[in-house]
Amino acid sequence: MSNKVSIKELKECIELSTGELEEFEPYNIFINMKAGEVVSVPTKFIQMIENGENPEDLEEWEVSDFKICEDIVKNSDNYVDIPNEDEINEDDIMREFCFSFKDKKVLEELSIAINGDNPLRKFKNILYEKGIYDEWYDYLDEKFIEKIQAWCERNNIDYVE
Repeated sequence: MSNKVSIKELKECIELSTGELEEFEPYNIFINMKAGEVVSVPTKFIQMIENGENPEDLEEWEVSDFKICEDIVKNSDNYVDIPNEDEINEDDIMREFCFSFKDKKVLEELSIAINGDNPLRKFKNILYEKGIYDEWYDYLDEKFIEKIQAWCERNNIDYVE
């Protein structure tokens, strides 16, 4: 790869791909290995191109996305799918966070929360009760970035912080 991908940009795209963005319209997010850029394109355009369909009446911004999709399909070796939520598993990070506590009472409460019904809600309730909510998000952010870096290294993708 001639350029390095930004870990920060990649992290933001992964978070979007598992959150609000998918609620509106499915998107595929790739790393352009030649340019070191993260590109996000509507899934429907990829499918149209793969099916040999030509769109009609595209908005100006859609034309650009469609051209990127054509390049993705034509030059697929130049693109890599970003890691998905299975590869960056927040549940594993949540468990690691729980077991990082030396305070046995906090460890026990968090462990019970994540192993019961509605684990995320109960986990967050305990974070608020114990005043460790910010500590959780700092930990999550750090581990999320570590997992992205490890994924980049496994896929021979150069990156910058």
